[in-house]
Amino acid sequence: MFFKSLTSLTLASLLALSTAKEHACFNHPGPLQRTGDYKQTSIEVCTAICKEADYIIAGATGGNQCWCGNAIPEQSNQIPATSCDVPCNGAKDEKCGGDGFWSIWAIPASPASSTYISSLQSVVPVTNTPSAVAYNA
Repeated sequence: MFFKSLTSLTLASLLALSTAKEHACFNHPGPLQRTGDYKQTSIEVCTAICKEADYIIAGATGGNQCWCGNAIPEQSNQIPATSCDVPCNGAKDEKCGGDGFWSIWAIPASPASSTYISSLQSVVPVTNTPSAVAYNA
């Protein structure tokens, strides 16, 4: 099954997000579920909470809430990353969403395991070809 929310993302871009503190910003959490409010919210805290619960996508909003899921919000809800400008209350140099906006990250694997790659492929169906990884159409 191919998710509309991932039509413009590639497996490579999700993996790039998983290795950096880069995020996408959305005006709606889509399929993500709120896990709670935290006094020391950071990218590391939210991704650890979500990874522990076997999710592959983590998010944050308001600087103190973590959200988890296995798919990102609809692409039509993506907004400029600069809109997610609220510092994480546990890491002021990181951004944890905004007022009504969600910062979303792919959860990093440690290290990139075949299980993690397989879980991403269940969200972003791909076909391995000799020279590239491409979407199933």
